[in-house]
Amino acid sequence: NIEGNRNLSSQDGAGAIDAAVADQVAQTVGTDIWPCDSPCWWYTDTTNSSPTLNGTISRNFKAIRGERIRVAIAWLAQADSLYNTDALKTNYDLIVRRVSNNNVVDQSTSTTNNFEIIEFVAPETGEYKIEVLRNATGDQNEASNKLGIAWSKQATYLPDVRNSGG
Repeated sequence: NIEGNRNLSSQDGAGAIDAAVADQVAQTVGTDIWPCDSPCWWYTDTTNSSPTLNGTISRNFKAIRGERIRVAIAWLAQADSLYNTDALKTNYDLIVRRVSNNNVVDQSTSTTNNFEIIEFVAPETGEYKIEVLRNATGDQNEASNKLGIAWSKQATYLPDVRNSGG
C-alpha cells in the first residue's frame, strides 16, 4: 500500500487473493445468531426497508489479540441495458466494533464503489461486531439488492501483538 494506510483508497488496490483462505471462507457460511470462530461469510437480501435508511445489519466474529483481520462487504450495482453505466443505488458503510466496549476499531465509508474493505490488528481477544450501515447519503431507495459480508484473518506477527497494546 503506497500510502501506508491499510484502508482502501483511490491510489491502491484491494490486494492479492490468497486462494487457500478464499476457499476456506467460501466453505464457511456464518449464521445470524452465533459469532464465527474462524473466517466465514454471510449473504443477505436487502430491500428498500431492510435495513432502514441509517439502519444497520450486524454480524459477529471472534478474534485473538494481534491477529490481522480483514473485513469486506460487497453489493450489486445496477448496469443499464447496454452496460454503459453502472449506477450505485445503495450506499453502505462498514464499521467494526469491539463487543466488550462498543468502541469502533476501524471503518470504511467511501461513496463511489459497491464495496468496503478494512484491515486491522485485533486489539484484544474476544468478540467483534461487523456493522453494515445503510447510509442515506446517495441512497436511491432501491427495491432490493444482495449484500455479502466476509471476514478473514492473516498470520499473527509478534510486532502486531506488541503494537496492539501488549
